[in-house]
Amino acid sequence: MSCLWQDGGLFTFGDGSWGQLGHGSTNNELLPRRVLELMGTEVSQVACGRHHTLALVPSSSMVYAFGCNSQGQLGTGILGDARSPFPIKTSFLSGNLQRETKQYMVIKIICGGDHSFLLYSNEQNSINPVDFRVINISKSLSPINYERLNSWRLKLMYNTDSSVANDIVIQLSSAACWNASFLDQSDDTHFKTNPKIPGIDLNSVRVLFECLSKPAFSGLLEQASTSFESLLIPQLPRSPPDVEAMRIYLILSEYPALQDSKNYIRLTIPLAMAILRLDTNPSKVLDNWWCFVDGNVFTRMVDTYKSIVVFMLTGGKTLLVPVFYDNYFLATLQLLEKLHKVNLKANHVEYSHFYIPDVTSLVDIQEDYLKWFLSKAEIKVGSSPSQSDFPSVNLCAFPFILNAQAKTTMLQTDAELQMQMAVSGANLHNVFMLLTLEPHLARNPYLVLHVRRNHLVSDTLRELTMYTDVDLKKPLKVIFDGEEAVDAGGVTKEFFLLLLKELMDPVYGMFTHYKDSNLLWFSDTCFVEQNWFHLIGVICGLAI
Repeated sequence: MSCLWQDGGLFTFGDGSWGQLGHGSTNNELLPRRVLELMGTEVSQVACGRHHTLALVPSSSMVYAFGCNSQGQLGTGILGDARSPFPIKTSFLSGNLQRETKQYMVIKIICGGDHSFLLYSNEQNSINPVDFRVINISKSLSPINYERLNSWRLKLMYNTDSSVANDIVIQLSSAACWNASFLDQSDDTHFKTNPKIPGIDLNSVRVLFECLSKPAFSGLLEQASTSFESLLIPQLPRSPPDVEAMRIYLILSEYPALQDSKNYIRLTIPLAMAILRLDTNPSKVLDNWWCFVDGNVFTRMVDTYKSIVVFMLTGGKTLLVPVFYDNYFLATLQLLEKLHKVNLKANHVEYSHFYIPDVTSLVDIQEDYLKWFLSKAEIKVGSSPSQSDFPSVNLCAFPFILNAQAKTTMLQTDAELQMQMAVSGANLHNVFMLLTLEPHLARNPYLVLHVRRNHLVSDTLRELTMYTDVDLKKPLKVIFDGEEAVDAGGVTKEFFLLLLKELMDPVYGMFTHYKDSNLLWFSDTCFVEQNWFHLIGVICGLAI
């Protein structure tokens, strides 16, 4: 590997087994090292073959070669490899050309596998040698800025040639052109681009897109949207070639048209899909960049995709066939999930900012949770015609978008479901025991607690330790010792009131009362065993 410094210094590194690094040895170099033999000369071109290297010094039109010479590819006129730069002989020139050597100069050097080429030109042609240190503007990427946008706008206004529009579309759909734009020039930050620094100025991106959204640029805005939809977004790779090639994801996220509901299906959701397609490492890079972006940028993305969720639950159903609808809806939720995980690290917004209150009125949370629970159990349920209006994507799989009301409904549904499963399991077991003529092994479908009023805490603790976690999910019935009342709900309610009142007695020291807030919390010092705290948790679970 070789590289040129701006002052004409030549540096090489990598494999040096044939002397192709020019350091007078066959050692490998892990870091760029200057070729000392060429110090004091200004190198303008360098070319690397399989195991040999050429360097051009324009001031003398001399070409130096070093490395493997097994096929004579160095052109030095002698056999054997060269570990240091050796000037190429020009004795191969013959006839009239040989006598006029002084009239010719090397324009370009080229290396192949085991061969080399020197491109000569007559001085009278006034063709200057190629200088690798000078950027060829005609072959460089064209950054997209206001001047270029205005130029395109004028061309579209005064030129009806379709080739002009096609040329604009090609440039607008070029990820490379966008990635080379909006570079952060402060302290040459764009040269420091890495998995934590994108190296672009998002404020400049925003200003340009705001300009593009003005009425004067309406025609160009439509061209941009078409380019993004048809060419740019569908061609975004799973694994970008370099971290700099990932800037496009931050740039596109600033495109204001993404926030327009008319573009949700054609632009915004496809961009989410492209982001979700990224391989693991590029995806982590984007997560890192999102951690360091301005909070307003992050908030705008979250709000946009929250709006899409509501859109998909309402008008979006009529715009897509079921297969596409499920994929688009799932992609939206998964991107929100990705943003939520980033927010756990970056704390750009409060966790409640991800809540979508409209979900509770647009979706039956009980039915959604049941479908999600059954899907996890790999049980398929056929949908009735009345159920076809509900999305097959389960919102309960994304609890971070559910507010307290929705989560309460979900937890209540789960408790009822667990209770029904526990009762059904006990009844099924009892039927099986009857068939096997072993009724003494029957199970009670209820969780029955026998307690004494004057030993309420100790009896409850004793009773609960006798049951398994499955039993605790059964409906609760309480029997007070010496009383014949049937528990239809009132006895259980009285049991909870008496038990919790006793557990919170200061005598036990389990809780501390804070006068400022009038709230209770666990005490640092208590006079009971640790399993009492477990009892508190079980009691609260049974009460819920």
